[in-house]
Amino acid sequence: MNINDRLMAAAITAAVHLVALGYLIGTFSSALGGFDAYADAILDGALPYSDRGYEYPPLSLPVVLLPGLLADPGTGYNTAFGWEMFAFDLAIVLLLALALRGKGRRIWGALAVYTLGVILLSEAGPLPASDVEVQPLALARFDLVPGFFVLAAALAREASRSAT
Repeated sequence: MNINDRLMAAAITAAVHLVALGYLIGTFSSALGGFDAYADAILDGALPYSDRGYEYPPLSLPVVLLPGLLADPGTGYNTAFGWEMFAFDLAIVLLLALALRGKGRRIWGALAVYTLGVILLSEAGPLPASDVEVQPLALARFDLVPGFFVLAAALAREASRSAT
């Protein structure tokens, strides 16, 4: 599969993700209510882990704070965070399309499995609606960030490169 075919596969998959998930970005999320409060307090000068009981790993701070810098508290934060996670979703699509070894069938298969997984775990999929989240689960949590880095390391290792 040449680079143009890989880019086309990534673009088609990204369009499917945008149609399936984009309209839900910014809707209610129980997790984002907590992230919004953390971001507000920390951006106002509170210290994570001492003044503010931040329960997530230190490298999650930039991911949680960035939407607080870009948007107003509340629904503005939810929307900014959702688009930030959507960017990581698209980064995973690009990684799969560009870095995965193999022919077209393998790449299309990986993109399809990833897409089905993300959609099935959201309001957009056929599974029953979540009582906890309305925003797609993948976009309401920052799980796609470590997922992106783990995938990048695994693909680098598969290509016999350093995982760093």
